[in-house]
Amino acid sequence: MKMNLKGVALATVVAMSSFAPAKAAGIADALQLTNYFNIGQNLFVSSLTTDDSFLDKLEEVAQTSTFSQIVSAFVNFANSKGASLTNAGFSGAYSVGANGGWSSTILFSESTGTIQFAGNTVTATTGNNTPVVPVPGPEAGAGLGALAMAGMAYVAMRRRKQQLAA
Repeated sequence: MKMNLKGVALATVVAMSSFAPAKAAGIADALQLTNYFNIGQNLFVSSLTTDDSFLDKLEEVAQTSTFSQIVSAFVNFANSKGASLTNAGFSGAYSVGANGGWSSTILFSESTGTIQFAGNTVTATTGNNTPVVPVPGPEAGAGLGALAMAGMAYVAMRRRKQQLAA
C-alpha cells in the first residue's frame, strides 16, 4: 500500500488549524452596529437603546482592543455597507440609535489613542501595552493528537522506504 506523505502533511496542517482559539465577537457586533450612511459625514446606526449603553460597550471594547483595531472595525463595517473609507482618513463619525432615541458624535484621536463620545473620553489600549490576558496552562494529554500524527508519518515513511528497497 503506497502512502502519500503530502496527504499526511495536509491532514496534519488541517488538524492543527482546528486548535486555533475561538475569536471574540467583532467590535461592530459588540457595538451592535446595524447600518451605515454617508450624509456629508459618516453615520453609524446602532441597535443599542441609549447612548449610555453605547458608551458602556465602547468602553468594554476599548479595554481589550487597540485604537487602530477600533478604527478598523468602524471602517470595515462602513465598507461592508458599500462605503470606500480608509483608516488614514477616518477621524470622526455620527452615531444614532436605531429607534431614534439618541444621537452623538464620535471623534477618533490617533495622536492620543482616545475616542470622544457623548462628552466622555474613552482611552483604548495602545499596540505596545496590550493588556495581559491569562492563558490556561498545559493540560495532560493535550499533545497526544500531534504525537499520534507524527507516529503515523513515521510509519508511512518507513513503509515507503521498505517498498523502495524491495
